[in-house]
Amino acid sequence: MNKINLSRKFTAKNNQYALDSVNAIVEIAEREGHYPDVHLTSCTEVEIVIFTDSVGGVTQNDPTLAHSRNEIVRVVLSPLFVSVSSYTSI
Repeated sequence: MNKINLSRKFTAKNNQYALDSVNAIVEIAEREGHYPDVHLTSCTEVEIVIFTDSVGGVTQNDPTLAHSRNEIVRVVLSPLFVSVSSYTSI
């Protein structure tokens, strides 16, 4: 089943920064009780996918949660990757 979701990808400076960002995202998810799919797709590449499973897509709260995670989790990026993609809806 394809779900409508918000997703964000970034390339961290190194593996430790990637893991630190994943851990920070998971810590927020535990506190908020809203769990995004977090994928470490390579040693430095991270993808975050936010949706509300109970409705099979995005609710009004999901963009707010995405924005709060952007504000709280500071990602140290690879110098080869100069910007973080914003959340996009797919």
